[in-house]
Amino acid sequence: MVRSLTYATEKDWPLECEPRMVQLEALSRSYFGVSAYKPNGDLSPTAIRNTLAPAYGWGHFLEMRLGKTSVALAEMALAARDGLTNKFIILSPNKFVGDWEKEAIDKKAPIVPKPITTKDIHRGILKKASAGAFVLNYEALAQGPVARDIADWTSGAMIIADESIWIKNPSSKTSRAVMMAGKVARMTRCLSGKPMTQGPHDLWTQMRFMGEANGLSPVVFKNAFCRMGGYMGKQVIGINKDSAPRLQEMLSRCSWFASKRDWANIDSPDYAKRWVDMTPKQLALYKQMDQDFVALLNDAFVTADQVITQLLKLQQIASGFVYDENRFAHFIDPESTPPRAKEIEYILENEIPEGQKLVVLAHYRPSMDLLGRVLQRFNPAFIRDDGWHHSNDRSVIEEKNRFNNDPACRVIIGQIRATKYGHMLMGNKTNPCLHTVFYENTYSLDDRSQCEERNRGVNQVGQTTVIDLVSNDRDYAIARALERKESIFEAVKGSKT
Repeated sequence: MVRSLTYATEKDWPLECEPRMVQLEALSRSYFGVSAYKPNGDLSPTAIRNTLAPAYGWGHFLEMRLGKTSVALAEMALAARDGLTNKFIILSPNKFVGDWEKEAIDKKAPIVPKPITTKDIHRGILKKASAGAFVLNYEALAQGPVARDIADWTSGAMIIADESIWIKNPSSKTSRAVMMAGKVARMTRCLSGKPMTQGPHDLWTQMRFMGEANGLSPVVFKNAFCRMGGYMGKQVIGINKDSAPRLQEMLSRCSWFASKRDWANIDSPDYAKRWVDMTPKQLALYKQMDQDFVALLNDAFVTADQVITQLLKLQQIASGFVYDENRFAHFIDPESTPPRAKEIEYILENEIPEGQKLVVLAHYRPSMDLLGRVLQRFNPAFIRDDGWHHSNDRSVIEEKNRFNNDPACRVIIGQIRATKYGHMLMGNKTNPCLHTVFYENTYSLDDRSQCEERNRGVNQVGQTTVIDLVSNDRDYAIARALERKESIFEAVKGSKT
């Protein structure tokens, strides 16, 4: 593991949670000015303290689950404490807007950002507020009046671009609005675990927002740092190796990349819950069936088996389909992709680092087939429960080998009870698999425990992360119980309905 000097200490950490070393290192570089020093310069703590200078623009490019949200909340608290600014605005994909307030409350952050909508802005909430912290979704910036109000309010503010890959298109209204606001800000921050998905040209808008790449137009930047090819030589097919050192030098002035391989604790898995809203059709059907479930829970003679059976019915709806009495699957909205499947696609495209792999675990065959179609471009492998497949069947062995060894195969879709025993899905040292998503659950603690171990082992290169997709408070309670290997029955009885 290669680490540079970590100047920030736990005393500098303003949240009521123990900071990770990677988070202190991130603060050292962005807020305490370590990055301003040359490698052969004076890196003593005394020299650094004498020249504290938070960077105007900075990119916290920390891989998924390394804690970049908490780092940003810490910087907000430090900036307010030190009198740098008392105005903060976070721009985020809509799906993550509510997470900022939840995490700030959970970590007891001194500043808790409040979600706002376009309606709030039209009503003048920003114009009336001389200070404060707000979270707004990127999509709202496509509206001209909203973008102007944001730019007016952010003069002297700290602006945080969460999942900054969202502003990669320099010609979009959203990206232009973000850059316009960034020009008058006191401090700008980009947060992303994967700031580049297609090529170096994805970085131009993010770097301009951070105060870099000045004097380079998007076209000049692309021609300088991208390797072009394909039809008429106009497609980005990689990085220009000749100019890569120059790009790296520019990035080092305004950002820091951290990987789970170098900074995570590999001794224990990391757990996360990802909120995925249902469509109106799903929600209506879910509420209808939920009434029967609540009645079941109020039955004095309810059994654990009855609860699990009813949970599985509700889970089908959250996954986008329902079985009829003849076990025929009906998709609730056949004309569109269910939100949970879209979320898996988003995670693979925007959060799993290039070269790494993902295990997706499902319970139902319709979900397996759907995921296979949605994730086709990631060249998925499969482990199915066909009633006769075993871990040593040739087809299963071939699929596992393809997943573990073929860089083009980014994901394996496993049916839970067919995947839980006898399979090692770690990838390899060059292309490791560090993430598992439970698209669905069987609610069996044995199934859960066994499946969590499929990509863990003594030769794994970093910490593994287990993600549960949740759509309501009950899902959340069940996911927590599964993490802790506690009774699902008790979790359901104690959760909100």
